[in-house]
Amino acid sequence: MELFVSLIKTLFLLILVIILAHLSLRALNKYMSKDGRLIRVIERVPVGNNSYLAIVEICDSYYLMSLTPKDNRLLKELNKKDLENQLSKLELDRINATNISFLKEGRRLIDSKISKWNEGKN
Repeated sequence: MELFVSLIKTLFLLILVIILAHLSLRALNKYMSKDGRLIRVIERVPVGNNSYLAIVEICDSYYLMSLTPKDNRLLKELNKKDLENQLSKLELDRINATNISFLKEGRRLIDSKISKWNEGKN
């Protein structure tokens, strides 16, 4: 009977330690992951199986980096104004491409409706 009681106490303490560890890690995580991060990956492009080129923002400065499983290297510091202009231009190009594809789809639908209407008219 003593063995059973000591086993129950041990299990209870183990569960209590796990719960306390979980709660303390959740509390620490709130302080560790802040929204105002100093390092941010702007864009990452694969250039091989396990290698990438990345544009990284660190404390309001931009850098071109090479990322591989063995090594991460800073290749070049980028001009902030030029990069921001390029990023805004890319965003405008994406918006325009979306609008153009939307217009092409609308044109296709209108053409199909007109052709169906013309077939029904004949």
